[in-house]
Amino acid sequence: MKRFKLNINWLLLLKDLNHDVEGSFHPLPFMTSLGQSENIMLSVEHYYAFWENLRNNNATSAYALSIVAHLRPETFSPPLYAALCSANLSQALHRLARFKPLIGPMTLEINESDMTTRIQLSGLPDHQPIPDAVIELEMAFFVHLARMGTRDHVIPHKIESTVPLMNSCEYEAFFGVPIDIGKTNSITFHHADLHKPFLTVSDSMWRSLESQLEHALILDGDYQPFTARVRRLLAKTIPADDFSIDASSRYLAVSRRTLQRRLNDENTQYNAVLASLRDDLAKYYLKYSKIDLAEISFLLGYKAQTSFFRAFQARNKITPLAYRCQRT
Repeated sequence: MKRFKLNINWLLLLKDLNHDVEGSFHPLPFMTSLGQSENIMLSVEHYYAFWENLRNNNATSAYALSIVAHLRPETFSPPLYAALCSANLSQALHRLARFKPLIGPMTLEINESDMTTRIQLSGLPDHQPIPDAVIELEMAFFVHLARMGTRDHVIPHKIESTVPLMNSCEYEAFFGVPIDIGKTNSITFHHADLHKPFLTVSDSMWRSLESQLEHALILDGDYQPFTARVRRLLAKTIPADDFSIDASSRYLAVSRRTLQRRLNDENTQYNAVLASLRDDLAKYYLKYSKIDLAEISFLLGYKAQTSFFRAFQARNKITPLAYRCQRT
């Protein structure tokens, strides 16, 4: 079951705003303490239920507006902070679309026309539709992001929701446009607003964040739960040359047969997980570091540099050096 990170900064912000955070986890089949974990991992259903419970516990007002009004760069998770480091809203939205899997169980589709650009929010396949509590928060966030980045009162061209929003009059006053009921959950901006400079732009901060986010996608991207667990383990044990299947079984406290069976249940095998992670890490090192090829080979657990070269070229149809030259 795929799980998504509820960043601790969101929880602290909600608590500061006197929202009933603990109550919003009830009646979910777990409870948590803000002091116990840096982040909380939720299934799609529990992620949606948390925000629905939070909204329902604050049903007398447009709950999302009080949240976004208090957002500050330091309260964001790295993907959201990276958006504020963008040159403009257009670049910010493309970055958010790229790293959305690190934020929540949704995808962003960006459709550009001559005069406007539409951002469509969609749920994951084979899961329930996005609930209105999440739609409210996402739409309010996009508008607030535009205004915070430009320091201008950006008004969207159009907002569409698949369901009526609670306290819609408050949201319409905030957006500056009526909320249309339609087939998509989307927000459309004028091109002029999309390309207004962000006063929060920081190329150096983005370069640092991009590296962190790419690494996070390698470890926490769109993988089945046990596969992701094995990948995170291997990321630690490969540089220590302790990544045999027997060693991994020992670290995970399962038998070799159980490890193979659980990976097979997720339609993969141990050697395939290892090869995929090695390739992802190789590309990461080649793009974001100046580590020489011999050291990369060592970090990836290859006994000889030539073995690394052969594996990389067989998989990518390009040499490691050529890949680095293309990306830097």
